[in-house]
Formats: sequence, C-alpha cells, structure tokens
Amino acid sequence: VTAISPYIHLTFSNTTGGGTTITTPTAPANVVAIPGYTRVKLRWNTPVSNGGSTITSYLMKATPSGRTASSTVSPGMFTGLANGTPYSFTVQAVNSAGTGAAATTLTVTPSATYTVGGQVLVNVSSNLTVRKTASSSGTRLGTVPNGSVGTVLQNGNGWTRVQFPTLTGWVSSLYIFPNI
Repeated sequence: VTAISPYIHLTFSNTTGGGTTITTPTAPANVVAIPGYTRVKLRWNTPVSNGGSTITSYLMKATPSGRTASSTVSPGMFTGLANGTPYSFTVQAVNSAGTGAAATTLTVTPSATYTVGGQVLVNVSSNLTVRKTASSSGTRLGTVPNGSVGTVLQNGNGWTRVQFPTLTGWVSSLYIFPNI
C-alpha cells in the first residue's frame, strides 16, 4: 500500500507472514453408513484437502433427528437410534478454520434383526462374549475377538445367534454389524 501526501511518502508491505491462508476442509470422501441394532456405523475417507490445517475432529449429524456426534477418526458410531426409522447422515471435517463441507450418506434404517444366513462383523474394543442362551445371564461359552466374522443363524429380542469359525452361540446385537 502506498500513501502519498505533499509532505510524506509512505509505503507499507507485509514482510513477515507468508501469505498462507487456512480454510475449512473439503468434504470427507466415500461416506458409508452401516446400520446395526439401534446404531449406525459411519465410515469415510479423509477429505482431499485439510485446508492447510490439521483435521481435529469429524462432526456427524443424523436426519431427521438432528442429533450430532463427533469422532476423531473413521469409523464413527451413532448410537441411540430408533430401530425401523430411516436416517441419513452428514459428516464434516473440522480444523482450526472451522467446520468444512458436508458429505451426505444414503438413507439407512437401524434394525432389530439381522438377515438369517447373512454375515456380521464383531465391533467391540477387545472380545465379545458368546452365550448359550439369548440373555446376559446365559452360560458363557467363550469369546470372539473384535473383527471376527460370523453367519447369522437366528434373531431374538436384542440378541443374535451367530456361527463363528470357532464357536456358535448368542451375542448381544449391540456389538455386531452387517459385514459390508
């Protein structure tokens, strides 16, 4: 910027800075919603651009409920949903400049049951207990580790009978998802 007067000639310039502008991130890519029992797992790839600043979290929003949740990594979990109610979700990356563009999922419906003959994936922090009957007080048959895949044999009131490669029994439907 140059200012000229009859007495003084001033020139201002930015010699420190670097001119780098930080913006909000672009939308996360390939967002997928995987319905479960009263919950949906959301999976996505990082945005093409982080806007020049580290992504600190991801904001997830459910429609029609308007509820939000956040996660620092993919996948994220949205819990407490009504079985039988269709939902769509948006996912937005957040950095120091703010909340970025939204990516929207297709509509999915949490369900009280899984397809008999379909495959499910165990989603727990360590091991899932397998029981003889569909009850938390049922005899414990053993455990299967997170990431195990099994075949659905039967559904029952928040419990699913699953055949895993090493064990067959009942597991809480809260800790499994369709294996897609």
